[in-house]
Amino acid sequence: MKNLKYIILGCVLALGMTSYDDWLDVNTNPDNPNSESALLTNRLPWIQHFYMYSAGTANMRTACQAGVYYSNNANNNKLGVTWNCVSGSVTASYQTFFTVVANNLDDMYRKAQSEGAYHYMAAADVFHVLGFMQMLDLFGEMPYTDALGLSPSPAYDDGKTIYNGCIAKLDEAIELFGKAQASTAESLASGDMWNNGDVGKWLKLCYGLKARYLLKVSKKADLFDADAILECLSKALQSNDDNTLAPCYNSPSTEIDSYYGDPITPNGNWDYAAYGGNQRYTKYYCDLLTNMRGSGVEDLPV
Repeated sequence: MKNLKYIILGCVLALGMTSYDDWLDVNTNPDNPNSESALLTNRLPWIQHFYMYSAGTANMRTACQAGVYYSNNANNNKLGVTWNCVSGSVTASYQTFFTVVANNLDDMYRKAQSEGAYHYMAAADVFHVLGFMQMLDLFGEMPYTDALGLSPSPAYDDGKTIYNGCIAKLDEAIELFGKAQASTAESLASGDMWNNGDVGKWLKLCYGLKARYLLKVSKKADLFDADAILECLSKALQSNDDNTLAPCYNSPSTEIDSYYGDPITPNGNWDYAAYGGNQRYTKYYCDLLTNMRGSGVEDLPV
């Protein structure tokens, strides 16, 4: 009889603990979002911020390698005269894109799709293209098809696969930006710090990018299509009024991002050429821009 009492008491306690657990698990902690609860309006601006950082570090490293500028930092100058680069100079753009941009793209796309937020789906496609085209330029063959999946060792894809995949994504972005969002979907303006939700500017950006990427195959006679490029250019940016602008501030910032510990407010090129007193454009580069091949044409950096 005593054993039966203990068994009954144990069952009551187990049921009670389950009930308490259910009662405590009714809310989602807003300070600890997950893939399901993170808002589209919160994901997109951070994707935009960290893509600028990835592009900025790529600009800095490749500019050093090309002799565009020199610095009083020996590691930077070393990039222009040797292939023996320190690992940080090679992996920064790769790491920034994959760990804080790419790993948000599929989640944002799926959530936007479930809500009929087609413009957020399109924005995810644009950053997919911007990032992977940059990776293709820098590294060539790399994981693409399975890169954002669960595999810890995704298979590598060739350049053709990456290129065609990105062009397809860009075409889809153009289609999605042309669709009206569901009436209940979050407005793109609520999370877009680049174009403030101006779909027309996003479309011009997409067509400009497509023209640029189609030029990549200009030396392949069977793929090059000059008419397609001209058509894209006719729908792309026509003046400075069409520019995509990201709000950035050079003033000292006490706000830092949680990933790198760097200031949030400056442009992604904040550690790039002519920032501060320790790096400057080379005369060689300025001469190329001011009178290339004696043509008299000037294309000054701004």
